[in-house]
Amino acid sequence: MNIRYCFVALTLLLGGTAFSQSPRLNVAIINSSNDAPPIGTIVLYSLPDSLLIGTKTIKDKQFFEVNKRQSYYLKLTASGMQAIQESVTVQDSSVSVTLTWQPKTSDLGNVTVVARKPLIKQEDDKTIVDAEVLANSSSNAYEVL
Repeated sequence: MNIRYCFVALTLLLGGTAFSQSPRLNVAIINSSNDAPPIGTIVLYSLPDSLLIGTKTIKDKQFFEVNKRQSYYLKLTASGMQAIQESVTVQDSSVSVTLTWQPKTSDLGNVTVVARKPLIKQEDDKTIVDAEVLANSSSNAYEVL
């Protein structure tokens, strides 16, 4: 009889821990421009050893099942957007993180455009040869012709 009570108590104790929910890491993305939000990739690493936990495609929202009392590192990337890197610590409950996409900007600096006038131009009824280029490199009119 005493063994039955111990078995029932042990079953209730272990069953309660088996059905306890693990916290979630909810990630929401806001687009800074009025364009359609880009589809990106979110990667979750466990800190301090940078162990890969999961990789998912993200558009607006995504979530990860995480462990309690653990630090994580999020990295979001998308084409044409600046990468977002964020450290998150999860205590006993779920954590929500809101991040904002910023468009990637790049400055070209100085740009030099180089163009040359064509030596021969073909039109419908004639062919035009630019003699100015030839005149600079020749010494007499016979060579130009």
